[in-house]
Amino acid sequence: MVTNLKQDPERIRREGGTRLTDLCAPCYADLCGELTAASSDGFRELTGSGEGCMVCGGLSLDLDASAAQLLRKASEEGYIYSTFRVNVRFRSDLPHEPLVKVKSRIKRGLGLRMEASSGKVVDTTSPELEFTLNLPSRRLELESRPVYLEGRYRKLVRYISQAKWVCRSCGGRGCLDCGFRGRHFSASVEELVTTPVSVFLKSTPVYLHAGGREDVDVRALGKGRPFVLEACDPRRRDFSAAELEEYINAYAQPFVEVELSKLTTRERVAELKQSSERNQKLYTGLVVFQHSVNLPDTGLTLRDIELVQLTPLRMLGNRADLARRKRIFKMVLKPVDLRKAEFELVCQGGTYVKEFISGDDGRTMPNLSQIMGTQARCLELDLVDVYSE
Repeated sequence: MVTNLKQDPERIRREGGTRLTDLCAPCYADLCGELTAASSDGFRELTGSGEGCMVCGGLSLDLDASAAQLLRKASEEGYIYSTFRVNVRFRSDLPHEPLVKVKSRIKRGLGLRMEASSGKVVDTTSPELEFTLNLPSRRLELESRPVYLEGRYRKLVRYISQAKWVCRSCGGRGCLDCGFRGRHFSASVEELVTTPVSVFLKSTPVYLHAGGREDVDVRALGKGRPFVLEACDPRRRDFSAAELEEYINAYAQPFVEVELSKLTTRERVAELKQSSERNQKLYTGLVVFQHSVNLPDTGLTLRDIELVQLTPLRMLGNRADLARRKRIFKMVLKPVDLRKAEFELVCQGGTYVKEFISGDDGRTMPNLSQIMGTQARCLELDLVDVYSE
């Protein structure tokens, strides 16, 4: 038989062994309406917290001072915010169901007091700062909602990777393969962009989500490659995109420069990744042929070439050997001399351009070497534009 505590508290104390004397008056009042003989099993044999109440640690009797303490802690940590939410966690050995009313009372009480004294606003759906109280210990955790910024970067030099490239031979410890640097390249776009963002926003960690990836020896020029920055747990929010852009560029020059366009949301990261394969990309570069070729002075134009590309030989150790169908929309070759030509190429996102030119030992078909009747090799390659959907 389920007995309501409000109807017969002495019976529950006597038969169940629940130490109701370890509850403060507000928690006792809440639990009298919620705790039943069945759910009280979770409270049996529990001892007091030593802080006045086994559930809230005495916080229920001290809401004014507790609210002030939360605001003071956020200020000391340097958080700038206008909206907030209070979360409450109880001991894991306490049953959840009976504590819903206690949690609601504490969250509402703290929220109203913090609003009144700070001028900041409770936001239960998407707060800028979350206060999480662990009770009865009163241990506080602060976490600021991530900031997402959309923009484009230009990689102005060759031989820096997009992401930090840790040496696989030593795992970053340093060895002969990496010249005891622990990495294959001295800098990366990711580090040159995220490091100043972390300092400026007082945020850790910061992630660079890019729409595609260029090889280390390929520059990204023109409008650049689209990306989304994700700054986790930022202290600062009082900034403009223009201010942060200037700060990043001062740090990243002369290797990388960025243009930040707007604040965005987490959903934009997934959209950017999904659209990368569908976007059209414009490249320019220089190709060399094994034998002389006769190109018109006005140039040779190739259009609408459907490709089947197997995973490039240079990537087989890192990626599965898959067949990908890609498309070259247009390629214009203009002669430099009898064996070299400049080119401009528009292709589908995800196309391996170097392999289209060389043929990659027949793993990309058709290819430029096959079309021209002599082996071709890409000497230089630059991404000039990404035509987003």
